[in-house]
Amino acid sequence: MKVRVIAPFEIRGRDADDFLEVAPGASVREVLRRSGWMPGLSRLLPVMVNGEPVNHSHILKDGDILVIVFPFSGG
Repeated sequence: MKVRVIAPFEIRGRDADDFLEVAPGASVREVLRRSGWMPGLSRLLPVMVNGEPVNHSHILKDGDILVIVFPFSGG
């Protein structure tokens, strides 16, 4: 199945249109693991699926849009 992943860093396997092939029953956590981005910190990143905040154990469905929010601050 395919999900669209919008992230501020590379996700292995994501195509040019931001789609990623995942196994049925895959969770947000599994997608984050593909990034290789600071595994200890990636668990702290807020995520949204189809515009709704979810936790990392959320099971993805075909056609979902996963947005990984990269918190930042400034001043």
